[in-house]
Amino acid sequence: MPIAELEQALCDESLTFAEKYARLRRLAPQLSAEQVERLALALKSHSDSLRDALKPDPHSGVLALMLGKHAQHKREVAFGYAHLIYGVRYNLNSNFRPAYRHLRRALHFFERADDAYGWAYATVSHIWAAFHLNQNDQLEAHFARAKQILEAHQDYDRLAILYGNALIVQVRLNKYSESLVEEYLALSDKITPVRRARLYNNIGYWYTQQGNESQSIRYHQQACTIVEQLDQNKLDQNKLDQKRTYIISHLNLAESLRRIGRIQEALTNLQKVRLRLPDQPSEDARRPHAQFAQNEAACLRALNRYEEALNVLQDFLAKYPLDPSPDHDYIYTYRELGATYAELGQYDHALDALQTALDALNAEDAINRKRLRLMRLAVQLRRHADSPPPETCLALQNEAAALQEQLADDPLYGTEARLLLAQAYALNDLATALQSAQAAVDAAQAVNILPLQHEAHLLLGKLQAQSGDPQAAAQNFQAAMACTEVMQRDMAMPFRARFLSNKGEALHQLVQLYIQQHDYSRAFDAIERSKASAFLSFVIGEDSLSLNQDASTAPLIEEIEQLRAKLYAAQMGERPPDADALAQRERLKHLIEQLYSAMQVQHGRDPRQVLTWQQIQAHLPADGLLIAFYEDGAQYALFWFDARSPQPNYAPLNCDTQAIAELLELIRFETDAVNFNLAAYPADRSPEKTLRTAAADPKLMRRQERFARHMEVAFKALLAPLAEQLPRYAQLFIVPYGDLHNAPLHLLRAPATAEHAAHYLIERYTVSILPTANLIVPRLTKPPSSAFVVWDDRSWSSQRPFRHAEQTAQAVCAAMPACSLAHASEVTPEGVFSLANADVIHLIAHAEYDPSYPTAACIWLGERALEMSQIVRQQLNGALIFLNSCSVGQLHLEKTRGKRAVGDDAIGLGRTFLYAGASALVSSLWNIFDGFTLPLIAPFYAALRAGDSCAAALRKAQLAFRDQFRSPQGELHPIIWGAFQSIGSSTQTLL
Repeated sequence: MPIAELEQALCDESLTFAEKYARLRRLAPQLSAEQVERLALALKSHSDSLRDALKPDPHSGVLALMLGKHAQHKREVAFGYAHLIYGVRYNLNSNFRPAYRHLRRALHFFERADDAYGWAYATVSHIWAAFHLNQNDQLEAHFARAKQILEAHQDYDRLAILYGNALIVQVRLNKYSESLVEEYLALSDKITPVRRARLYNNIGYWYTQQGNESQSIRYHQQACTIVEQLDQNKLDQNKLDQKRTYIISHLNLAESLRRIGRIQEALTNLQKVRLRLPDQPSEDARRPHAQFAQNEAACLRALNRYEEALNVLQDFLAKYPLDPSPDHDYIYTYRELGATYAELGQYDHALDALQTALDALNAEDAINRKRLRLMRLAVQLRRHADSPPPETCLALQNEAAALQEQLADDPLYGTEARLLLAQAYALNDLATALQSAQAAVDAAQAVNILPLQHEAHLLLGKLQAQSGDPQAAAQNFQAAMACTEVMQRDMAMPFRARFLSNKGEALHQLVQLYIQQHDYSRAFDAIERSKASAFLSFVIGEDSLSLNQDASTAPLIEEIEQLRAKLYAAQMGERPPDADALAQRERLKHLIEQLYSAMQVQHGRDPRQVLTWQQIQAHLPADGLLIAFYEDGAQYALFWFDARSPQPNYAPLNCDTQAIAELLELIRFETDAVNFNLAAYPADRSPEKTLRTAAADPKLMRRQERFARHMEVAFKALLAPLAEQLPRYAQLFIVPYGDLHNAPLHLLRAPATAEHAAHYLIERYTVSILPTANLIVPRLTKPPSSAFVVWDDRSWSSQRPFRHAEQTAQAVCAAMPACSLAHASEVTPEGVFSLANADVIHLIAHAEYDPSYPTAACIWLGERALEMSQIVRQQLNGALIFLNSCSVGQLHLEKTRGKRAVGDDAIGLGRTFLYAGASALVSSLWNIFDGFTLPLIAPFYAALRAGDSCAAALRKAQLAFRDQFRSPQGELHPIIWGAFQSIGSSTQTLL
C-alpha cells in the first residue's frame, strides 16, 4: 500500500481501530525514515482535529506508539509524536501533571532522533504544562530555541501557538514584554485566519491583564471580525477548530465589554455564542459552556435581573453536574451562584454555594480561599443584620478578625477584611465598631480604592448617626456620595446593584439627617445633585463619551478610555492598584476637565453644573410653583417652593411606596383596559369617526368614572399638603421621583370643593414635567416658525397598519408656514438633526423601549434606529421636539429587590433630548392609536406660533381635543386626549 493510502486509512474514521492497526503493523517495517516521520505527523494532526473527550488511550496515540514499535526507521520520532498526542490532550483538559510527563518524554525521544522540528513542536505544548506546574527554569531557553527552529521551517501557524503560550505564561508570571507582543503581531499576515483570530484573542487577554480594556476590546473585536467573515463565507465550516475559535472570540469580547459596563453589547456577543454551543453536553464543550454561563449571569446581575441570572447558572449546573474537584469552571460557577443568591436575599443558598466553591478549591490556592471566605462572611453579615444572638455575633467577629490578620499584607483584600470586621462589631458593639470603621476608612483611602472608600464612609456615617453625632455622620455620607460621583463621572464605571443600593442609602441617610434638622434647603439640594449627576453618569459613560470626535477630541477620548480601562480592574477589586495609580488618577482628572470644556462648547453649558434650589427658584415665573417628590425606599415626601419662598417647604406624605405602587398599578390597568377597548373598533374607520364612537361608548364612560376615582385618590395621596395653595398658581413644575416618573401627574384630579368643581390638573394649570429640577433652565427662543417632519407609514412594529402617518405629517405642515417633510426611509439617524435646521422637529415613527436595558431606547427611522447615544451628542439649539410615538415618555428606574437602587437614576429618551439642547419635549406615556394625534396638531402649533410655551400650547391643544369630541352622549376618556405630556421648561418664548 503506498504511503498516501496508508495515511488516509489511518485517519479514516469509518475504519475500526483493529483494521487500522492491522494495516499499520503489516506495512510499518517497510517504511523509510521520512515516511515514518510523515505518518507520525499525520497522526498528530488527525488527533488535533478530533477534539473529543479525553480517553486513556486515544487511538492516534496508540497508533503512533505501534508505528514506533514496528517501524525499522525513526522509531524515536513515532514515540515522540505518540507522547506529544497524549500530552496535548491532557493539556486541553487542564490535567497538567500527566501532560507534563508525556511532553517531557516527547522531548526526550525527539532529542534522541535528532528531530529538531519534532522537538520544537513538542515545546509549544510543553511550555504550557511546565508553567502550570511551576517548572519555569528553562522556559525562556526552550522558547528561544523552538522559535528559531519553527522560523527555519516556516511553520508560522505553530510559531504563533508558541508565541501565544509564551505570552500568556509571561502575563501569569506578571511579566509584560512589549517586544514579545510586537513579534507576535508580526506573524499575523503569515498565518491562517483561525490562527490570526487566536493571536488577536491572546493579545486582547494580555491587555486585559494590564487593566487596559480599551485595547483589549480592540483586539477581541478584530478576532470576532475574522471569525464572522469565515462564518459568512462558509469557509472551513465543518472544522471544529474554527467553531471553537468563534466561541472563544465572542466570549472574550463579551467579557471585556462587560467589565467596562457595555452590558447590552456583551449580551449581544453572548447570544452569538449561545447559537454555536452544542445542544448536547460534552466534556470538550464544558469549559465554553461554563464561561458563557458565568458571563451571562454577571451581565444579567449588572442589569438587576437576578432571577434570570440564577436560571442561567442553574441550567449550566443541571447540564454539567461537575465533580467537586479543583476545577476552576466549577469554582467560578458556584461563586457566581452564591453572589446571585445573595442579591436575591436567599442567604442560606448563597452560603451553600460559596461553601461548595471553597470545598472544591485547591488547598494550595490560599488567596482565592481567603477571597471566598470574605464573600461568605459578607453574606453572613447581611443574613444576620437584624439582632443576631450573642454567640453568632462573636463567631462573625472572630472570623472577621482572623481574615484581617491573615490578609494584613494584602492591601486590597486586607482593607475589605477591615470593613467586614467593622460591620461585625456593628451588630452589638457600637464603640468598637466606630473604631474599626474609622480604621477601614483610613485603610481604604491608603489603598486608593474608591468603592471601598464609599462602603467605609457609609458605614462610619451610619454608626456616627447612631451614636448621636449628626454633623460627623453628614460629612461621611457626603464623602460616600463624592466617591460615587468620581467613579461615575470621571471613570464612567458601572456598578453592581448592591453597590448602587448603598449609594441610594447614603443619599437617604444624608437627606434624613437634614430633614431632622429642618434644613430642607440642603436636603433638596442633595436630592437634586444625586438626580443630576446620575444622568450625567450615563451621558459621559457612553462609548463615544457623548462627544462628536474630530482631530482635537479624538486623541483626548482615546487617552481617557485607556486610563479608565487601566484603573477599572483595581477599583472593582479585581487586581491591586498599579504603582502609578495615583498619577494615573491625576492625569485622568486633568483630561476629564478638558472633556468637560469640550462638552460645554458642544452642548452650550457645563455638564457638571448642578443648580442649588435658589438658582432653580430664580427661573420660576411669578405664578409658578415647583413641586418635587422624593421617596427613601419606604415613604414618599414632598418639597415645594415658589419665586418668593424663603426656603423649600417640606412635608412627609401619608402613604408608603407600596401603597403608591398599588395605586399606579390600578391606573396602568385602566390605561391598558381603554386601549383594549379601542383595539376592538374596526380598523378601517377614520380617526374622527373612531374618536366620536369612543366618546359615546358606555364601556369607556364607566372606565372614565373608575379612572377619575383613581386619579382623585392619587391627588389626595400625593398633593394633600398643597391642596389649598394650588389655586394661587397658574403654572406647575412637577419633578417626579421613582415610580412617579411613569405616572400621568398632569391628570391628577382635584376633588370638588365649595369653590371649585372637580378637575384634572391640566384643566386649570399649565403643567411641565421635569425629570430633574435642574432642567428648568429655559432655552431662550423666539416663537417657532419652521418645522421638520419625519414620518413612517410601515406597520411592522404596530398592531394596526400605520395608515395616518402621512396625513399627520401634512397636518403639521399645514399648521406651520415653513415646513419640510421626509419619509423615514429618506433620512439616516445621523442626518435627522443636521437636515432639520428647524425650530420644531416632529417625528412620526415607531419607538422601542426595553425596561431591562433603557439606554437601548430608540426611534425607528426606516430600518435604522435613532438611539439615545446618537441623540445625546446633538446640538439642538433650543428646538422643540414632538415625539409622535408610543410610550417614549417612559423612564428606566433602577431597582434592587423592588427598592429604589441609585438615588433615582431616571434615564429615558426625553431627558436625552433635553440634555442635547431641546427647549422642550412632547412625548406620550402610553400607546397612541394611529391618527389620534391629528386633533392636537392645529391648536398646538397655532398656540406655539402665538408665543405660548410648549406646556401652555399642549394644554390648549389637549383641552381643544377634548372639547371637539364632547357631545350630549359623553366625552373622550382623558387617557385618549391626555396621553402626551410636556417635559422641560414652561417659560414663555421671546416675542
